[in-house]
Amino acid sequence: MRTRLVFGEYGLPLLDPDAITYRQTANSIITNHSYSNVKVPFFSLVLAAFFYVFGDGDLTQRCVSLSFGVLAVFVAYKLAKREFGRDGAVLASFLLASNYYAVFNSFRGLREELCSVVLLALVYFSTSSKTDGARKAVLASILTAILYFTRSDTAVIVVPTLLAYLLFSSVAKKAKVPSKMMICVLVALMASVAAWSIYSISNFGDPYAESTYYASWMHWFDIEKGVGVQSMHNVTMTEYLFKYHAPMELASATARGVLGILAYLDFFRGELPIAGLLLLGSAVLCWKDQRNWHYLLLSGVALLYLGLFHGLGVIEIRRFMMPFQPIFMLAVTLCLVEIFRFVQAQKLSAPSLLVAYGLMACLLIGYVCRNYLYMLAYMEAYTTQAPTTAVAVLSKLTIADFASLLSLVLICALWLGAVARERVRKRMC
Repeated sequence: MRTRLVFGEYGLPLLDPDAITYRQTANSIITNHSYSNVKVPFFSLVLAAFFYVFGDGDLTQRCVSLSFGVLAVFVAYKLAKREFGRDGAVLASFLLASNYYAVFNSFRGLREELCSVVLLALVYFSTSSKTDGARKAVLASILTAILYFTRSDTAVIVVPTLLAYLLFSSVAKKAKVPSKMMICVLVALMASVAAWSIYSISNFGDPYAESTYYASWMHWFDIEKGVGVQSMHNVTMTEYLFKYHAPMELASATARGVLGILAYLDFFRGELPIAGLLLLGSAVLCWKDQRNWHYLLLSGVALLYLGLFHGLGVIEIRRFMMPFQPIFMLAVTLCLVEIFRFVQAQKLSAPSLLVAYGLMACLLIGYVCRNYLYMLAYMEAYTTQAPTTAVAVLSKLTIADFASLLSLVLICALWLGAVARERVRKRMC
């Protein structure tokens, strides 16, 4: 489906409106060897490299998003394999690869897929068992700088969270504090902030030009109700949040936004609060076992950060949630893996074990089919500008749609069948 979206089979616009800005900036880098934009430059540099090699075009830019989206699945697999084993890695990568919002963002030519790859790589190297090695510390610092220059807001909330995790987990486990890692990552973040502030002052007269740019748009959309864009005022993020909103208003907006995000994450499209319950279960397991605290902390901070702006109604949540989508899927996988282990620990007979795995297979297959049909319904509504439902889409499925659905169902069935057969064989032996 990602590939079909990239090649425009569903008749969608070739690029997201913001992607046009990245494209113009990348062409300016190639032709004029200059950069003049309030947004951090790394994605534009990557895009310029792709344009230089493959030529300027909509398809090239969309393939950049597709490539990093697929790469995020691979990095999530490697991270989950280290934490949960092979079966957990397959489950985590499957949930991310088939996620509706991850698929939807693949054709838009934006930077969020690149950000998710860098974020996962940073988590992978900064939370490994041998964290305090000099090589990993240097690599983590480089990834920190790349993350900041890809999406500065993501780096500003993720890096302190990871540093807090490294300190907290070392103290709790009475282990050596990874001082090399923490110092290198902190220095990389501070140096990146300083470098970009100097650039912003020299070009725009404001060290926080990017933050002011986004805050001004939010103020125009939220406070001025989108009227008279020509008279839009420059507003800092602090002014927008605390001058134009009361503390209780911010708190209620955050709570409302968190609930909305959990609804977006929900496996059954809001019919059952499965995703929220699984994230809560992951939090309990992380706290109880003193393992994988980084998923608990990163998921919590991401929910609060995204929930605030989603509750205020000033961000497109499908896009802004994308860098953290793999973290949410890994946290959900943590709880699902523990459910699998609990089922295996119960000394069930072979038929009972097969029934349990059959129910899990139905859950996964139902999730995939509903996600796929919902995606098709959204595409049809997007192109025809008329509301539709997943049930109505059933009558319009093409041969390619049936083939895609059948392959996904077979993947679910074969994987769970292999796992169940192995468990039953061990039980009978």
